[in-house]
Amino acid sequence: MKRILLLIAVTILPLIGYSQYYNNKADIQHTFCADGFWGEWESNYGLIPKITNNGFILYIDGTHPSEWVMKAEFIPDANKKRIKARYKAKEWENISCTVTFRTQHGDLKKAMQLDLTELGPNPKNGYCQKIERKGQIWIAPYKIKKGMRIFNIWVEGYGLGIAFNKITMIMNKYY
Repeated sequence: MKRILLLIAVTILPLIGYSQYYNNKADIQHTFCADGFWGEWESNYGLIPKITNNGFILYIDGTHPSEWVMKAEFIPDANKKRIKARYKAKEWENISCTVTFRTQHGDLKKAMQLDLTELGPNPKNGYCQKIERKGQIWIAPYKIKKGMRIFNIWVEGYGLGIAFNKITMIMNKYY
């Protein structure tokens, strides 16, 4: 009987502890910048990131990815030498992007703050407004095998910082 209890304690208890730790970690963290001031990093448990062919989307937990609430489209540099040089110099990559939000009221500032009360369709009538803007995306230095994880998106004077916790964006082809 003691051996059975010991076996249970050694095998099952660590698994329970690990699963609780892993599930408590948010998929993304984000911060917002207005008037030159960055806010604190916040964990967002309601948004799920998904990598696309030319960027990424964020969708609300419990919905289908086709019902995304934010889409960032950009083409990062795929040259290995330049990526390695930027990583060594701790230099961020700056490229143009298109950012699209699906919001209830069309408020860009609230959308850039990833405010879940603003993102997605209006619960009263199911209608949502699209906000599509051109901007700049800054990608933190990264190692090729580890992929991109931290992004700063700038649109009309507002900044949105996003950090992926559970996934990473790795290019399919490098040259």
